Amino acid sequence: MKKYLKEVDRFKRTKNPAALIYVVRYILNGIRKETGWNYLHIIFDFLSKRKKLKINPHEYYLYFLYDKGMPEQYRAKFVSRYTRDVFLEKLNPLGYILLARNKYITKIILKSLDIPTPEMIFLYDQQAGLESAFVINTPEAARQKLIEFGNRPFVVKVLEGEHGKNINIYTSYESTRDGFTALHLNGEKHSLNQLLNFAGKNQRLLFEAKLRQIPIFDAINPTSINTLRLLTLLHPNGEAELIYGLIRMGRKGRWVDNSGKGGNVMAILNKETGRFENIVSFAHYKSYEPLTHHPDSGIDLVNFEIKNWQEIKNQVFDFHRKLSWLKAIGWDVAITEEGPVIIEINNRWDIIGQTIAREGWYDYLNTLYKEWEQFEASK
Repeated sequence: MKKYLKEVDRFKRTKNPAALIYVVRYILNGIRKETGWNYLHIIFDFLSKRKKLKINPHEYYLYFLYDKGMPEQYRAKFVSRYTRDVFLEKLNPLGYILLARNKYITKIILKSLDIPTPEMIFLYDQQAGLESAFVINTPEAARQKLIEFGNRPFVVKVLEGEHGKNINIYTSYESTRDGFTALHLNGEKHSLNQLLNFAGKNQRLLFEAKLRQIPIFDAINPTSINTLRLLTLLHPNGEAELIYGLIRMGRKGRWVDNSGKGGNVMAILNKETGRFENIVSFAHYKSYEPLTHHPDSGIDLVNFEIKNWQEIKNQVFDFHRKLSWLKAIGWDVAITEEGPVIIEINNRWDIIGQTIAREGWYDYLNTLYKEWEQFEASK
């Protein structure tokens, strides 16, 4: 699968025919082994779905759209990346992309709307010509800001990273005349230079206080903030709805919970009750191992239910009502004793959630698209 994904990426970047040939052969052979179909049957089935769903061969294979074991509603209503982007051209116009893609701007906007986010320490930007209250541009200024913050756990992330990449968590630090050393969650000691350049030189880095999640989430896995991904839609009448909820749980010693980190645990959230459903360990796109308990902590996930689920949903709905520029938001939510805290928002969210939920999103998005189209026409 790693080789396959690498060749997919190579073809996207270079349009190399050799990469395309490898991808097509891999897909055909993979599906033939799983289904027993001959190549003509596979090609015919793909072409029939391609016309209706606007999918490419990669999506057809990766998201099991050939699998008769998947619900018909899923296979008939699957939203491809192409279809998603057609909907989002109106629902989440690219003119507002910085609201979600730039973590610093996101924090400023959310804070102005009284939407809770992790406490910001500062933005480290070596390219900034002048410093300001929260933007600093030298290692010494970064050191001083951390000392002022106090010896508390903190998070460092690249400004426009995604999928849990380029994030570090530090539990404490030591600052002496001889230098500055931060203690990473994995036990390593990092110098100030390592801390500021872990993702390469001249990267803009956001420093935040590390959140404290509710104790039961800590019991599941204490080294990661185990977040909810909630996909909400905002209608022209001001009402918001939840079409998809997922909880992502990290593994022992890992400090991110993203599904892209192979082996992390995910479960669909029942939209009405908050109970965990379809609990799996995610190895890669084609490998979901069913689970009943967390592999490390042993916590029973089958009978797990998020307390105050209706209140949490309603709070996120209120957040969306305040952030009306984007009509379809993927919220990354940490649950703390004070309530939900927004880690990030996503304007171009991943479509893999449909596979885990075994439900296509076409009807939800199409209805919303038409509502806003009619709203704009009535002005």
